[in-house]
Amino acid sequence: MRLVVIIGAPAVGKATVGRALADGYGFRLFHNHVSLDAVASVFDWGTAPFDRLVGEFRQRVVEEAASSEVDLVFTYVWAFSEPGEGVSIGRYRETVLRAGGTVYFVELVAPLEVRAERNGMASRRAMKARSDEASTPAWLRQIDAKYSFESGGALPFPDPYLRLDTTEMEPEAAAEAIARAFGFEQVARL
Repeated sequence: MRLVVIIGAPAVGKATVGRALADGYGFRLFHNHVSLDAVASVFDWGTAPFDRLVGEFRQRVVEEAASSEVDLVFTYVWAFSEPGEGVSIGRYRETVLRAGGTVYFVELVAPLEVRAERNGMASRRAMKARSDEASTPAWLRQIDAKYSFESGGALPFPDPYLRLDTTEMEPEAAAEAIARAFGFEQVARL
């Protein structure tokens, strides 16, 4: 089982690149908002039950994918400035490694201006239920000022790592760069 964890700031292209990688290279896409939106339909965003269930839901999906040998792309907004933020990623990683799988990390970066333009795009908004205040340039500026979303190339894990600037890179080109870097073979699309 292969787990590709795509990290980066909001609107950097994680789900879009993840979709291109999944479509071209035989992965399933489990983007961040699948779990967030499912749990938010029952519990309010940011409450204790919400946070607990999102974590449990993600862990179970990774466990089942690992035991079923389903290759997975998982997208995640990792706030490196927050202590303990990478703990859940570490759990998913350990789950895959215990099952004999391999974990790869891809960090996408792009300037705030580029992400602000992308953030309101219909294709992005269609991938998530919560797209009201989280789709404004002001919101992006606010969270960029509060958190650091770039690792500086210093992830706490020794797994293969690739950093891509998506400013002028199409999603398919990013997927190809990821595949080249990690040796993924292209698969025929259905």
